[in-house]
Amino acid sequence: MNLRSVGVLAFVAASALGLGFGLGITVVNPPQPESLQDAGEPTAVPVAQRSFSDSRTVTVQFARDGEHVLPMPSAGRVTAIAAIPGATIASGQEAIRIDGVPLMALYTEVPLWRDLAEGDKGEDVTALQTELQRLGHQVAVTGQVDRATRSAVAAILGGDTAADSVPESIPATEWVWLPSPEVTVAKVNAQVGQTVAENDPFLTLTGTASRAVITPIPQDALPGERVIDISGVTYPINDQGEISDPSALAELLSSSAYETAKAASEADTAIKLTAKWSLVTPQLVTPVPPAALSGAVNGTGCVSVAGQAVPVQVVSSELGNTLVTSETMLTSIDSRWPDGLTCPSS
Repeated sequence: MNLRSVGVLAFVAASALGLGFGLGITVVNPPQPESLQDAGEPTAVPVAQRSFSDSRTVTVQFARDGEHVLPMPSAGRVTAIAAIPGATIASGQEAIRIDGVPLMALYTEVPLWRDLAEGDKGEDVTALQTELQRLGHQVAVTGQVDRATRSAVAAILGGDTAADSVPESIPATEWVWLPSPEVTVAKVNAQVGQTVAENDPFLTLTGTASRAVITPIPQDALPGERVIDISGVTYPINDQGEISDPSALAELLSSSAYETAKAASEADTAIKLTAKWSLVTPQLVTPVPPAALSGAVNGTGCVSVAGQAVPVQVVSSELGNTLVTSETMLTSIDSRWPDGLTCPSS
């Protein structure tokens, strides 16, 4: 091998070594950490409004009143009693017979305190029509006695509802008033064959549910009219977390959900149900990334729109987003709060 060949081989070897070393540096050289890279300007991201009902899972607790004694509605000799201790009596069912005349149990918000005739008006008429309607009779709640009201009463009493058989008046003494749609009998204070006077003790009832209240009321909830949903049925609830509408309370107390909860509760413990508590009218909110929000002091903050601070009200958080409202219609915001920008609400 001559010197020229040796030189060529040495040049090739040196070149290969240099190329390999260079490649080695390229392969093992790590990328620059993200923390050292320039973050650049925030990018605009689209946002859109959606409905938010602020639903919460709450506990509805039923308060029980004490024992209640029902009086005899009329005088005479007891010929039959349909109640026994431990049993229930529901509105629209027979309770007792005096002188052979069946007296029916009836729940009304206002007890019947007078005989009612065609055309009579008042709160007692409204209460009677409301209960007749709840019992399934075709009665309009007008607050005035009409033929439909008298016909429904005749049907409950087991009489003929033909036009010539509907009674002209509704005697108050034909009804045993109930404080709720269904009651449980603790004691029967009369016997068959006994002669009784009007207002003598008839039935002693066990404590019944008289109130339904959310306990506790979530303190961070959005203000607004609300309802509770129990087994797919909604009931209005006031600002104190109570079902204050007597007809709504009566409907709940006669529901299968309440009966199940009552059966599962001990005699000396409160009856409780789980419900969904929501706004009647959902609020429009805009979900934004938490990084896009600045300030957020006492529920107020800002988002950036094209580098300009826009005040927002923080409503809640959900699925990794912060829900806000704003007087400005938000369709696009900066993905993060820009460095150096000040939020006026901070």
